[in-house]
Amino acid sequence: MDPFEPTTPFYQVSAEKLGKGTGHLIDSEEVTGYVALADASATYRVIYESTSGIGGQVGKPIGVSGMIAFPTTPPVGDGWPVISWAHGTVGSADKCAPSMDSEELGPPGDSGLGLLRMINKAPHKLLNAFLRAGWAVAMTDYEGLGTYGNHPYLLGESEGRGIVDIVPVVSQLAGPDRRISDQYGIVGHSQGGQAALFGAYLAGTDYARSGTLIGVAALAPASNLKAGLLYVYEQPAPFGDLGAFYALFSNGVFGGDPGIERAQIFKEEALRKYLADYDTKARAEMSLDPEWMNVAPTDIFQPQGGDAWTRYWAQVDDFNPEKKITVPIRVSQALGDTRVNPVNTTLLLTQLAAIDGHGPITPVTRVIVSQPDPKVLGAHFGLLMDDTEISGLVGWMGDRLTQPGPESS
Repeated sequence: MDPFEPTTPFYQVSAEKLGKGTGHLIDSEEVTGYVALADASATYRVIYESTSGIGGQVGKPIGVSGMIAFPTTPPVGDGWPVISWAHGTVGSADKCAPSMDSEELGPPGDSGLGLLRMINKAPHKLLNAFLRAGWAVAMTDYEGLGTYGNHPYLLGESEGRGIVDIVPVVSQLAGPDRRISDQYGIVGHSQGGQAALFGAYLAGTDYARSGTLIGVAALAPASNLKAGLLYVYEQPAPFGDLGAFYALFSNGVFGGDPGIERAQIFKEEALRKYLADYDTKARAEMSLDPEWMNVAPTDIFQPQGGDAWTRYWAQVDDFNPEKKITVPIRVSQALGDTRVNPVNTTLLLTQLAAIDGHGPITPVTRVIVSQPDPKVLGAHFGLLMDDTEISGLVGWMGDRLTQPGPESS
């Protein structure tokens, strides 16, 4: 059996279902309980058509999964505007897809699949605030998470397509009683902050043909990774929690350039471990695995040098969301964040501001003084769940609307 083929029938997309164009709704089903947004009138799991961003397959029609939620308040004017949400790091295995979250993964908790479930739930506070303010919410899983294929972690060309292509799906699912506005915003956190910026970039090209993007908000976006990884990969001592990301970073690199010889990147035993884990384990599971967490990078990676490493670092450079974005941009960062370095975010703001024709940039930095529950998620997720950040972000996005709409809180 093809290891990339989903075992859940809903997520299996045959070739006959594709070919009707990006943003075409393929299938949907209503969901309830933990996975659904509490302040929605209804939340649906969806499959829609997008195109691949993986090297050698760019532009190939694919099915992508996600969720869509509608407000309880009646639409105003032209209808509900849409927030296209980009989620943070969960892993590259299908079971990591937020839309697949279920009790089968076990109870929410502090580690392993329980932590994955807590991470899946963390954005709900923000997304419910958008629902209460009169926005419909679309939540892509990204390419290869849930549906067929590999999810190439941090490959912006891939992530961005899923983000913009789910937007026209909202109006198809809505029906005549749920009017949907032409206007939409993109919001994302962590990996999703980086992905959101790539989505906003794609929305300014002729790739995205549906909707009017009014702004993009990136919370703690992953950026400027190369210098840090160059240092880490040559260290003779373990880096603990960062070890779980070695497979994910590399999987994204190989997604962008499938021709890189993996045996020139990983040592023999580490390559075996990578091939066994990258598409089967959640990031939170790899964070419990001593073969990633307690092994020095110099025992995992081959020595630097040669064509394979040159191509590897070129792909890491391409992860950086230093792209021309012409709509308003909001970037926020918790100063106490130990996952996304605030220094990298400051550099990203400088890089975005140096691009000719960029949209107005609103930088927001905030120290999270008290950590919200669950405390294990720390300041990185504290920013996402902070009341001041949420009200500021919802208000900022509401101010971007170009026609009278629902009040923002």
